[in-house]
Amino acid sequence: MLMNPVMANLHNVKTDRFHPIMFQEKPQPSFKKGDTLIRSKSTGHHTSGFDTRDEAIKECEKLAKEHNARLCISKDFPWDGEDTPAMVIFFGEKDGETVPVM
Repeated sequence: MLMNPVMANLHNVKTDRFHPIMFQEKPQPSFKKGDTLIRSKSTGHHTSGFDTRDEAIKECEKLAKEHNARLCISKDFPWDGEDTPAMVIFFGEKDGETVPVM
C-alpha cells in the first residue's frame, strides 16, 4: 500500500509530451512526530506519455482514484527529457489544493 500518494503531471519539454507521475511519502531521516513537512519521492511515471496535457490530466485523475491519491495538477513539473525524472518534493495544502512546497 502506498503511503499518502500524490499524482502529478510531468512535462517533457524536449518532446512536448506529458507523463502522469506518482509520488509516495518517504519521511526524511530527521522526521519527528509532529513535523508538518514530509518529503515525497517519485515512484514512477507513465513512460510513453501523452500527446496532450488534457489526456495526461485525465490519466492522473483515473490513477488518483485507483490509488486513493491526492492530485497536484494545477501546474506541471518540467523535465528536460534527460535521464530518469526522479524527484523529491514536499507537498502541502493551499486553498484546498495539493501544491508543491519545495
